[in-house]
Amino acid sequence: MKKLILKIAVLLVILSQNSFSEEKTFGIGATSGSFWAINDVKYLYNCTSCKTLNDFTSNDFFWGITTETKFLFPNSLSFLANVYYSRFSYLEKEDGGSFPSLMTDNSGVPIIVNSITDWEWEGSYSLLSLDLLLKYKIPVVDLSFSAGVSLGYLLNSHYAEYYKILSPKNAQFTRPSDWNELGYEFLDNGRVVRLYNKEIPYKNDFRIGLKAGINYDFMLWDYSISPFVYYDFPLTSVVYDRNRNCVSICPDYYKYTEGWHWKISYLSAGIDFKYWL
Repeated sequence: MKKLILKIAVLLVILSQNSFSEEKTFGIGATSGSFWAINDVKYLYNCTSCKTLNDFTSNDFFWGITTETKFLFPNSLSFLANVYYSRFSYLEKEDGGSFPSLMTDNSGVPIIVNSITDWEWEGSYSLLSLDLLLKYKIPVVDLSFSAGVSLGYLLNSHYAEYYKILSPKNAQFTRPSDWNELGYEFLDNGRVVRLYNKEIPYKNDFRIGLKAGINYDFMLWDYSISPFVYYDFPLTSVVYDRNRNCVSICPDYYKYTEGWHWKISYLSAGIDFKYWL
């Protein structure tokens, strides 16, 4: 089996050196892959008792259209323009601490107990992105380096926050008098309280990042197959920093809010498949 894989790899390299017409300068096709999202979350409000989301990672997928235009001089350079859809979802859990809860004792009398809870934060985030990259091909070999800018537009976002009672089994959250005005939802017979279930608060509709990575091109007649790895460093935040530019338009979701920001960097891997014209 190992010998067969080696023979196939050698054949691909030979074909890539001899089968491609250098006169073709424009390629178009599909791109797809998965990414590892590194989420950097910081809060700027002073509330030591509030639960906050810490830095976390998530992974999901992307797919779209890729184009490449080769320069006539120098012929080692080309321009990449990729349009693609990307999405990631997340679910984070932490110890929710102890909460006063209502339950009945063996004689049916209501009593207040301190319940053990779980805090959960979940949601999703999707973008339509445009990558504009300059690609440099190392002479003799088919390995290339690419770098440029990534521009994204937010298509949709979702954010939900829960507290769930783990024990006692028959305990229920006590409801504050203004729970309806606060927008709280009580689920599972009062054992789950959902504090928020809407779009990501303070969301930024645009994303800008710097992107760089490596490609390896297998050229087969009028087609190319290009595995790649990229790193995307964010210049903008998923949410506004209220202290700087969101004083008038951000709602007062958190009682102690002074601002927060959330940036996502991506490590992606995938394959481009192009037809050359």
